[in-house]
Amino acid sequence: MNIGDRENLLEFQYRNTEMLDIRILLHQNFSTNKYGWHNWVFDQLLEIDPNSKILELGSGNGQLWMKNIQRINESWDVTLSDFSPGMLGKLKKCLENQTSFQFEIIDAQMIPFSANSFDVVIANHMLYHVPNLEKVLLEVRRILRSDGVFFATTMGLRNMLELRKLVNEFDSSIEFPLGTASKIFGLENGEAKLKPYFENIEIRYYEDSLKIPEVEPLVNYILTFTGIGNVVEVIKGEKLEQFKNFVQSRMDEDGYINISKSAGIFIAR
Repeated sequence: MNIGDRENLLEFQYRNTEMLDIRILLHQNFSTNKYGWHNWVFDQLLEIDPNSKILELGSGNGQLWMKNIQRINESWDVTLSDFSPGMLGKLKKCLENQTSFQFEIIDAQMIPFSANSFDVVIANHMLYHVPNLEKVLLEVRRILRSDGVFFATTMGLRNMLELRKLVNEFDSSIEFPLGTASKIFGLENGEAKLKPYFENIEIRYYEDSLKIPEVEPLVNYILTFTGIGNVVEVIKGEKLEQFKNFVQSRMDEDGYINISKSAGIFIAR
C-alpha cells in the first residue's frame, strides 16, 4: 500500500485514532523542543482575524485544537473534517462541549462547500495522503475567499532519517514508508506545488529532534505503519524480539537514540 491509497489508509491507518495516538505520544514524550508542535502551529494561526470562517481538512485526533483549547478565538467559526468516520467520531466526542466547532466527513478532493465561503483552510500533515493533490489544491483555492489564507504543514525529506537508517540496518529488505510523504508534498517541493494556486507563499520551520531512551515506545511507533511498506510483515514473531534487542544495543551506546526532525508550515495567500 502506498501512502496515498485512501481505501487502505482508512482500513489500516485511520479507521480510528489508535495508530496516530501512538505516533503523537512518541513526539510528546521525547521531543527536545518542549514547546510542542501543536502549540507552535497554533501560534501561526493566531494571525487569523476575528470572526473568520475556518475549515480544517484531515483533522485526525484534533490535538491541534485540544492542546490549545484556551487560546481559540470565540468569534471563529470552525469546521473540523476528516475522511475517516472513526476519527471524526472520536474528535466530536472530545470537543462536543465547544460551541465554536462543526464536524463534517469530507473528502478533500470534493469539498462540499460553495466557492468563496472560507477565510482560512488548514491542512495539518495530510496533503501527502490525498490521491490527487492537484484536485485538493484546486478545491482549497475555490472555497477560499479572495483574501483567504491556506495553512499547510508537512515534513522534509530528512525527517527522522536516523530511524529509517536504523530499520534498514537491521534488515535491508524492509520498505519503511518514512520519507515517502515528503516526496509527494514536503518542505522541499511544497512551494512549487502551491505556486499554481497562490500568489504569496511563506514557509516557516519548526526546530526539533527526538531523544529516545526507551525501546518499547520506539518499536511501537515503528509498528504503527501497518499496511504501508512491509515493516510490520518483516518485524514479527522471533524477529520482533531480535529487533528489540538490536534497538537496545544501539541505545546502550549513548543511553538514547537521537532522531532529527524536519517540519514546518506553508502560509499561502
